Amino acid sequence: MRLQTILAIGILMALCLPAETNGAEPVNITIRAISLDNQQCIPCKIRLEKLDGTPILPEGEYDYRKWFPIRGEKEITIEPGRYILRASRGIESIPTRREVEITQDGQTLTASIGRWINMNERGWWSGDTHIHRPLHIIADLILAEDLNIAPVLTYWNDTSMYKDGETPSAPTYAADPHHIYSVMNEEHEKRDGAVMIFNLESFLKVAGYGPHAPDALALIQETHKQGAWVEIEKPFWPDTPLWLALGNAHSTGIVHNHFYELDTMNNEAWGRKRDPWYSKKPVGLAHYVMDLYYKALNCGYRLAAVGGSASGVLDNPIGQNRTYVYLGRYILLRRLVQSLERRKKFRRQRPNAICQSERKTPRRFVQTRNRSPAGHHSDQHEWNHEDRMDRRWTDSRLLSNRSTPPRSAHPRPNRFRRRPLAGGAGIWRIER
Repeated sequence: MRLQTILAIGILMALCLPAETNGAEPVNITIRAISLDNQQCIPCKIRLEKLDGTPILPEGEYDYRKWFPIRGEKEITIEPGRYILRASRGIESIPTRREVEITQDGQTLTASIGRWINMNERGWWSGDTHIHRPLHIIADLILAEDLNIAPVLTYWNDTSMYKDGETPSAPTYAADPHHIYSVMNEEHEKRDGAVMIFNLESFLKVAGYGPHAPDALALIQETHKQGAWVEIEKPFWPDTPLWLALGNAHSTGIVHNHFYELDTMNNEAWGRKRDPWYSKKPVGLAHYVMDLYYKALNCGYRLAAVGGSASGVLDNPIGQNRTYVYLGRYILLRRLVQSLERRKKFRRQRPNAICQSERKTPRRFVQTRNRSPAGHHSDQHEWNHEDRMDRRWTDSRLLSNRSTPPRSAHPRPNRFRRRPLAGGAGIWRIER
C-alpha cells in the first residue's frame, strides 16, 4: 500500500511539472540570422531541440541532418514551448546556441553568427568534391555552409537525378555571385574502387553495372576525350595504381568521407588495408592516407589533393571536408581548375592552415637556392589550432630534431580527439 502511494505521488508530481511544449495550437514564428560583423541577415542552417536534446524539424522543412537551411530569415510553424536554438554557417564561422521560449504567434527569434576567419577576403575559395544532395535544395545548402564551389554528383553508378533523356539547361548555376554549383558530374563506384568525374560536356553512356563493371579505366579514357577532370575518390582503392599509371588521374581525396564531423569511420572499406605499423586508431588512417599520397608524388605523379564529404550519403554536412584554392579577389570556375592543376590550394577539416613558401602561396614547383632539396626551407608557417589563430613558427622550430624537411609544408597535428584533425597546408614540389 505504501509503495502504491509513493508511485501515485510521483506520477502526480511529474504531471504537474512544466512541459517543454504544452500541446497548444502551433504558432507561426520567424527565425532570423544576422552577422555580428555588419548586423545584416545572412544564410545559415538552424536546428531546434527540446531541452533534452531531441531535435525538432518544422513541418515542410528539408531534413538536413535534423537541421534546415534559411536564407537570412524564414517563417516556420511550431508548438509553443521552450527550445534550444542552434545556428551555424560552415567551418569559417562560430556556431551559436541559446535557450528560447516560444509563446505567441508572430514572434521573432534572432541568432547572431560571427566569423573567426574570412578566407574569401584573403583570396582563398572553398569547394567540396563529394556531394550527393538533391538539386532542388543545393543552392540553399551551399549558402548555409558558405561553400563557394559545389560540384554535385548527379549520376551515381546507374542512378541519375535526371529523368530519362532529360539534360540540364546549363552546366553551372549560381546561388549568388560567390556561391555556385555544377551538375555535369558523375561517380562510378565498384569493388575495384570509386572514381569521380567533373565538368563533363555530356554524360557518359554506361550500361551493365556489376561488382567489377564497367571498366573504370575505359570511363577515364572517355573522360579525357571530353577534357573533364578525373578524381580517385580515395587513394587506398585497389585499382589506384592502375588509374595513376594508365588513367592520368588529376586528383585524389585526402580529407575524404571517412572523416566525419564528429567521428571517424576508422577502416578502409573494401580498399587496401593499412599496414600493421600504422596505429589502429583514427590517427593511423589519416597517416596511412597521407603516406599513400606522398608515395604517388614521389613516383612522379602530379596529383592534386582534395577534400570531400559525401554529404547526402554519409553523416557529414556539405563542405565539412573541403579544399581551398587561391584565386584572388574574385571567383571564376576556369581559374579554379587552373589553380588546382598548379597545386595552388590546400584541403582542410579543422584546424585551418595558411602557409607560405618564400612569401608565395602553394604552387607547382619551388626553385631551391641549394643543390640539395634538404636545403629548401619554408620561411614561415601559420597554424590555426582549435580555432586559435596566428600561431607561427619558423624553420628552426619546424625542423627541430630533423635532418631533412618534413614531407609536407606543415607538421602533423600532435593532438587528436575522437577523430584526427585531418588537413593539409599545400604541397611544394621540389625539383632540381
